[in-house]
Amino acid sequence: MEGFKKEMTDLFPTRRGQILYFISQGRDLSKLDVKTETGISISTVISSVDSLYKDDLLTVYEEKKKEGGKPRSVINVNEKKTVCGVSYKAGVLSAVLLNLKGEIQKEEAIEILDKSAPASSYVLSLLKEILKGEKPPLAIGLAMNAVGLDSLCEEIRKNHSFPIYLTTNSGAAACYALFSEKEFPVCALGVGNRIKCACTDGALRLADVSDLLSPVFSGRTQTYGSVLSAAAVESALREKRYEGTFYFDEGKLSEAQDVRSYSEALTKALSSLVNDVFTFLSPRKLYLFGDYITEGFFERVKRSAGRGEALVRFSPSRLTFAVGAAYYAMKECVFI
Repeated sequence: MEGFKKEMTDLFPTRRGQILYFISQGRDLSKLDVKTETGISISTVISSVDSLYKDDLLTVYEEKKKEGGKPRSVINVNEKKTVCGVSYKAGVLSAVLLNLKGEIQKEEAIEILDKSAPASSYVLSLLKEILKGEKPPLAIGLAMNAVGLDSLCEEIRKNHSFPIYLTTNSGAAACYALFSEKEFPVCALGVGNRIKCACTDGALRLADVSDLLSPVFSGRTQTYGSVLSAAAVESALREKRYEGTFYFDEGKLSEAQDVRSYSEALTKALSSLVNDVFTFLSPRKLYLFGDYITEGFFERVKRSAGRGEALVRFSPSRLTFAVGAAYYAMKECVFI
Protein backbone atom coordinates (compact mmCIF):
# COMPACT_ATOMS: atom_id res chain seq x y z
CA MET A 1 0.00 0.00 0.00
CA GLU A 2 1.50 3.32 -1.09
CA GLY A 3 2.97 5.41 1.74
CA PHE A 4 2.52 2.68 4.36
CA LYS A 5 5.53 1.56 6.40
CA LYS A 6 4.90 -1.71 8.21
CA GLU A 7 7.35 -0.87 11.02
CA MET A 8 5.09 2.05 12.03
CA THR A 9 2.58 -0.45 13.44
CA ASP A 10 5.19 -1.37 16.06
CA LEU A 11 4.49 2.00 17.69
CA PHE A 12 1.08 0.86 18.86
CA PRO A 13 0.76 -1.51 21.81
CA THR A 14 -2.10 -3.76 20.66
CA ARG A 15 -3.05 -5.64 17.51
CA ARG A 16 -6.30 -3.69 17.54
CA GLY A 17 -4.43 -0.39 17.46
CA GLN A 18 -2.03 -1.63 14.79
CA ILE A 19 -4.91 -2.75 12.59
CA LEU A 20 -6.77 0.54 13.01
CA TYR A 21 -3.62 2.49 12.10
CA PHE A 22 -3.08 0.34 9.00
CA ILE A 23 -6.67 0.84 7.85
CA SER A 24 -6.32 4.60 8.41
CA GLN A 25 -3.49 4.65 5.88
CA GLY A 26 -5.52 3.11 3.05
CA ARG A 27 -8.95 3.11 1.51
CA ASP A 28 -11.49 0.40 0.62
CA LEU A 29 -9.51 -2.44 2.18
CA SER A 30 -10.56 -6.02 2.80
CA LYS A 31 -9.74 -8.12 5.85
CA LEU A 32 -7.45 -10.16 3.63
CA ASP A 33 -5.62 -6.97 2.61
CA VAL A 34 -5.04 -6.20 6.29
CA LYS A 35 -3.80 -9.72 7.02
CA THR A 36 -1.48 -9.80 3.99
CA GLU A 37 0.14 -6.40 4.56
CA THR A 38 0.52 -6.54 8.34
CA GLY A 39 1.25 -10.23 8.84
CA ILE A 40 -1.34 -10.39 11.61
CA SER A 41 -3.37 -13.61 11.68
CA ILE A 42 -6.75 -13.54 9.93
CA SER A 43 -8.57 -14.56 13.14
CA THR A 44 -7.07 -11.55 14.98
CA VAL A 45 -7.90 -9.27 12.04
CA ILE A 46 -11.53 -10.44 12.03
CA SER A 47 -12.03 -10.03 15.80
CA SER A 48 -10.28 -6.63 15.82
CA VAL A 49 -12.29 -5.31 12.87
CA ASP A 50 -15.52 -6.46 14.55
CA SER A 51 -14.49 -4.70 17.79
CA LEU A 52 -13.51 -1.47 15.98
CA TYR A 53 -16.77 -1.53 14.03
CA LYS A 54 -18.78 -1.87 17.25
CA ASP A 55 -16.91 1.15 18.63
CA ASP A 56 -17.90 3.11 15.51
CA LEU A 57 -14.27 3.64 14.47
CA LEU A 58 -14.69 1.73 11.20
CA THR A 59 -17.25 1.60 8.42
CA VAL A 60 -17.89 -1.69 6.63
CA TYR A 61 -20.00 -2.24 3.54
CA GLU A 62 -20.51 -5.05 1.08
CA GLU A 63 -19.13 -4.42 -2.42
CA LYS A 64 -20.71 -6.56 -5.13
CA LYS A 65 -18.32 -8.18 -7.58
CA LYS A 66 -18.88 -7.59 -11.28
CA GLU A 67 -18.42 -11.27 -11.99
CA GLY A 68 -20.92 -12.20 -9.30
CA GLY A 69 -20.37 -14.41 -6.30
CA LYS A 70 -20.01 -13.50 -2.63
CA PRO A 71 -19.78 -9.71 -2.03
CA ARG A 72 -16.47 -8.28 -0.78
CA SER A 73 -16.45 -6.59 2.63
CA VAL A 74 -14.84 -3.16 2.25
CA ILE A 75 -13.36 -1.49 5.34
CA ASN A 76 -12.54 2.18 5.98
CA VAL A 77 -11.98 4.29 9.06
CA ASN A 78 -14.98 6.33 10.13
CA GLU A 79 -13.89 9.72 8.82
CA LYS A 80 -16.54 11.48 10.90
CA LYS A 81 -14.52 10.65 14.00
CA THR A 82 -12.02 13.37 14.90
CA VAL A 83 -9.30 14.31 17.35
CA CYS A 84 -8.66 17.91 18.40
CA GLY A 85 -5.29 19.60 18.77
CA VAL A 86 -4.63 22.99 20.40
CA SER A 87 -1.32 24.88 20.51
CA TYR A 88 0.12 28.28 21.36
CA LYS A 89 2.76 30.02 19.26
CA ALA A 90 3.77 33.67 18.92
CA GLY A 91 0.70 35.12 20.63
CA VAL A 92 -1.81 32.95 18.74
CA LEU A 93 -3.83 29.99 19.97
CA SER A 94 -4.59 27.54 17.15
CA ALA A 95 -6.90 24.55 17.03
CA VAL A 96 -7.52 21.83 14.47
CA LEU A 97 -9.81 18.86 14.07
CA LEU A 98 -8.13 15.88 12.39
CA ASN A 99 -9.93 12.84 11.08
CA LEU A 100 -8.39 9.41 11.65
CA LYS A 101 -6.45 9.71 8.41
CA GLY A 102 -4.70 12.79 9.75
CA GLU A 103 -6.55 15.17 7.43
CA ILE A 104 -7.51 18.60 8.73
CA GLN A 105 -11.30 18.92 8.85
CA LYS A 106 -11.51 22.30 10.53
CA GLU A 107 -9.20 24.96 11.93
CA GLU A 108 -9.63 28.02 14.11
CA ALA A 109 -7.33 30.57 15.75
CA ILE A 110 -7.53 33.29 18.40
CA GLU A 111 -4.98 36.04 18.86
CA ILE A 112 -4.20 36.68 22.52
CA LEU A 113 -4.24 40.45 22.95
CA ASP A 114 -4.56 40.64 26.73
CA LYS A 115 -1.64 38.62 28.17
CA SER A 116 -2.91 39.19 31.70
CA ALA A 117 -6.20 37.36 31.05
CA PRO A 118 -6.42 33.70 32.15
CA ALA A 119 -5.29 31.28 29.43
CA SER A 120 -8.30 29.08 30.19
CA SER A 121 -10.75 31.73 28.95
CA TYR A 122 -9.03 31.84 25.55
CA VAL A 123 -8.74 28.06 25.25
CA LEU A 124 -12.39 27.53 26.19
CA SER A 125 -13.48 30.18 23.66
CA LEU A 126 -11.39 28.50 20.97
CA LEU A 127 -12.80 25.06 21.76
CA LYS A 128 -16.34 26.45 21.67
CA GLU A 129 -15.67 27.89 18.22
CA ILE A 130 -14.03 24.84 16.65
CA LEU A 131 -16.54 22.38 18.12
CA LYS A 132 -19.57 24.42 17.05
CA GLY A 133 -21.82 22.14 15.01
CA GLU A 134 -19.39 19.21 15.38
CA LYS A 135 -19.65 15.90 17.19
CA PRO A 136 -17.37 15.70 20.25
CA PRO A 137 -13.84 14.59 19.34
CA LEU A 138 -12.41 11.34 20.63
CA ALA A 139 -9.71 13.26 22.53
CA ILE A 140 -7.85 16.55 22.68
CA GLY A 141 -4.11 17.20 22.70
CA LEU A 142 -2.78 20.43 24.22
CA ALA A 143 0.70 21.64 23.23
CA MET A 144 1.57 24.45 25.60
CA ASN A 145 4.69 25.56 27.43
CA ALA A 146 2.90 27.28 30.28
CA VAL A 147 2.15 27.07 33.98
CA GLY A 148 -1.30 26.37 35.37
CA LEU A 149 -2.15 23.63 32.89
CA ASP A 150 -3.78 21.45 35.57
CA SER A 151 -6.34 24.15 36.31
CA LEU A 152 -6.89 24.65 32.59
CA CYS A 153 -7.65 20.94 32.20
CA GLU A 154 -10.12 21.14 35.08
CA GLU A 155 -11.93 24.00 33.35
CA ILE A 156 -12.10 22.02 30.11
CA ARG A 157 -13.47 18.96 31.94
CA LYS A 158 -16.31 21.06 33.36
CA ASN A 159 -17.57 21.57 29.82
CA HIS A 160 -16.37 18.49 27.94
CA SER A 161 -16.07 14.76 28.62
CA PHE A 162 -13.30 13.81 26.16
CA PRO A 163 -9.86 12.83 27.51
CA ILE A 164 -7.08 15.46 27.52
CA TYR A 165 -3.42 14.82 26.71
CA LEU A 166 -0.77 17.41 27.59
CA THR A 167 2.53 17.90 25.81
CA THR A 168 4.96 20.68 24.89
CA ASN A 169 5.67 22.27 21.51
CA SER A 170 8.71 20.00 21.24
CA GLY A 171 6.52 16.99 21.96
CA ALA A 172 4.02 18.13 19.31
CA ALA A 173 6.89 18.65 16.84
CA ALA A 174 8.18 15.12 17.47
CA CYS A 175 4.72 13.62 16.94
CA TYR A 176 4.18 15.70 13.81
CA ALA A 177 7.47 14.43 12.39
CA LEU A 178 6.68 10.87 13.46
CA PHE A 179 3.33 10.70 11.67
CA SER A 180 4.43 12.77 8.66
CA GLU A 181 7.74 11.05 7.95
CA LYS A 182 6.66 7.64 9.26
CA GLU A 183 9.96 6.66 10.84
CA PHE A 184 11.16 6.39 14.42
CA PRO A 185 12.68 7.05 16.83
CA VAL A 186 12.67 10.79 16.15
CA CYS A 187 13.64 13.69 18.39
CA ALA A 188 12.71 17.36 18.34
CA LEU A 189 14.82 20.04 19.99
CA GLY A 190 13.04 23.34 20.55
CA VAL A 191 15.25 26.33 21.38
CA GLY A 192 13.45 29.34 22.82
CA ASN A 193 12.95 30.70 26.31
CA ARG A 194 13.98 27.22 27.47
CA ILE A 195 15.40 24.27 25.53
CA LYS A 196 13.03 21.31 25.39
CA CYS A 197 13.87 17.92 23.92
CA ALA A 198 11.24 15.36 22.93
CA CYS A 199 11.87 11.81 21.75
CA THR A 200 9.28 9.33 20.57
CA ASP A 201 9.83 5.66 19.94
CA GLY A 202 6.40 4.51 21.03
CA ALA A 203 6.28 6.47 24.27
CA LEU A 204 6.81 10.22 24.14
CA ARG A 205 9.59 11.36 26.47
CA LEU A 206 10.14 15.02 27.32
CA ALA A 207 13.08 16.74 28.98
CA ASP A 208 14.13 20.30 29.71
CA VAL A 209 17.81 20.42 28.70
CA SER A 210 18.35 24.18 29.03
CA ASP A 211 21.12 23.79 31.58
CA LEU A 212 23.08 21.41 29.34
CA LEU A 213 23.76 24.03 26.68
CA SER A 214 26.42 25.77 28.72
CA PRO A 215 27.18 25.15 32.40
CA VAL A 216 27.91 27.81 34.97
CA PHE A 217 31.63 28.33 35.56
CA SER A 218 32.82 28.98 39.09
CA GLY A 219 36.24 30.58 39.39
CA ARG A 220 38.25 31.40 42.50
CA THR A 221 36.93 34.94 42.75
CA GLN A 222 33.83 34.99 40.57
CA THR A 223 31.02 32.84 39.19
CA TYR A 224 30.27 33.31 35.49
CA GLY A 225 26.77 32.58 34.26
CA SER A 226 27.03 31.92 30.53
CA VAL A 227 24.41 33.57 28.33
CA LEU A 228 24.50 30.46 26.20
CA SER A 229 21.44 29.23 28.02
CA ALA A 230 18.13 29.60 26.27
CA ALA A 231 16.52 32.51 28.10
CA ALA A 232 19.68 34.61 28.07
CA VAL A 233 20.36 33.80 24.41
CA GLU A 234 16.96 35.15 23.49
CA SER A 235 17.54 38.27 25.60
CA ALA A 236 21.00 38.91 24.13
CA LEU A 237 19.77 38.53 20.56
CA ARG A 238 16.85 40.89 21.10
CA GLU A 239 18.92 43.53 22.85
CA LYS A 240 22.06 43.05 20.70
CA ARG A 241 24.06 42.70 23.92
CA TYR A 242 26.99 40.31 23.52
CA GLU A 243 29.95 41.83 25.38
CA GLY A 244 30.94 40.24 28.66
CA THR A 245 29.16 36.96 27.95
CA PHE A 246 30.95 33.68 28.53
CA TYR A 247 31.02 30.22 27.00
CA PHE A 248 33.22 27.12 27.00
CA ASP A 249 35.54 26.52 24.07
CA GLU A 250 37.46 23.23 24.23
CA GLY A 251 37.15 23.19 28.00
CA LYS A 252 38.32 26.77 28.49
CA LEU A 253 36.24 29.76 29.52
CA SER A 254 36.05 32.25 26.64
CA GLU A 255 34.33 35.58 26.17
CA ALA A 256 32.17 36.74 23.25
CA GLN A 257 32.74 40.39 22.35
CA ASP A 258 30.62 40.84 19.21
CA VAL A 259 27.86 39.20 17.22
CA ARG A 260 30.28 37.11 15.18
CA SER A 261 32.09 35.56 18.14
CA TYR A 262 28.76 35.16 19.91
CA SER A 263 27.31 33.29 16.92
CA GLU A 264 30.37 31.06 16.72
CA ALA A 265 30.09 30.27 20.41
CA LEU A 266 26.42 29.52 20.09
CA THR A 267 27.08 27.25 17.11
CA LYS A 268 29.61 25.22 19.10
CA ALA A 269 27.37 24.98 22.15
CA LEU A 270 24.27 23.93 20.21
CA SER A 271 26.12 21.43 17.99
CA SER A 272 27.53 19.87 21.17
CA LEU A 273 24.01 19.53 22.57
CA VAL A 274 22.82 18.05 19.25
CA ASN A 275 25.55 15.42 19.45
CA ASP A 276 24.57 14.61 23.03
CA VAL A 277 21.01 13.92 21.84
CA PHE A 278 22.25 11.60 19.08
CA THR A 279 24.62 9.83 21.48
CA PHE A 280 22.11 9.16 24.25
CA LEU A 281 18.80 8.82 22.34
CA SER A 282 19.95 7.50 18.92
CA PRO A 283 17.17 9.07 16.81
CA ARG A 284 16.98 8.44 13.09
CA LYS A 285 16.40 12.15 12.72
CA LEU A 286 16.60 15.16 15.01
CA TYR A 287 14.38 18.14 14.20
CA LEU A 288 15.81 21.46 15.39
CA PHE A 289 13.59 24.51 15.65
CA GLY A 290 13.42 27.93 17.27
CA ASP A 291 12.85 31.56 16.38
CA TYR A 292 16.54 32.31 15.88
CA ILE A 293 17.38 29.04 14.07
CA THR A 294 17.77 30.76 10.71
CA GLU A 295 18.78 28.77 7.65
CA GLY A 296 22.34 30.14 7.77
CA PHE A 297 22.76 29.47 11.49
CA PHE A 298 21.32 25.98 11.09
CA GLU A 299 23.82 25.16 8.32
CA ARG A 300 26.70 26.17 10.63
CA VAL A 301 25.34 23.97 13.43
CA LYS A 302 24.83 21.12 10.96
CA ARG A 303 28.43 21.33 9.72
CA SER A 304 29.78 21.58 13.25
CA ALA A 305 27.72 18.62 14.51
CA GLY A 306 28.63 16.44 11.51
CA ARG A 307 25.35 14.52 11.51
CA GLY A 308 24.50 15.05 7.85
CA GLU A 309 20.88 14.67 6.75
CA ALA A 310 19.91 13.17 10.11
CA LEU A 311 19.77 16.74 11.49
CA VAL A 312 16.79 18.61 10.05
CA ARG A 313 15.77 22.25 10.37
CA PHE A 314 12.11 22.24 11.36
CA SER A 315 10.15 25.32 10.27
CA PRO A 316 6.70 24.93 11.82
CA SER A 317 3.72 26.89 10.58
CA ARG A 318 1.08 28.29 12.92
CA LEU A 319 -0.91 25.03 12.72
CA THR A 320 1.97 22.56 12.91
CA PHE A 321 2.03 22.30 16.70
CA ALA A 322 -1.77 21.94 16.86
CA VAL A 323 -1.63 19.10 14.32
CA GLY A 324 1.22 17.50 16.28
CA ALA A 325 -0.79 17.78 19.51
CA ALA A 326 -3.73 16.06 17.79
CA TYR A 327 -1.41 13.29 16.57
CA TYR A 328 -0.17 12.83 20.14
CA ALA A 329 -3.74 12.43 21.43
CA MET A 330 -4.50 10.07 18.55
CA LYS A 331 -1.49 7.90 19.40
CA GLU A 332 -2.37 7.80 23.09
CA CYS A 333 -6.13 7.40 22.86
CA VAL A 334 -7.20 6.01 19.48
CA PHE A 335 -4.55 3.63 18.15
CA ILE A 336 -4.62 1.48 21.29
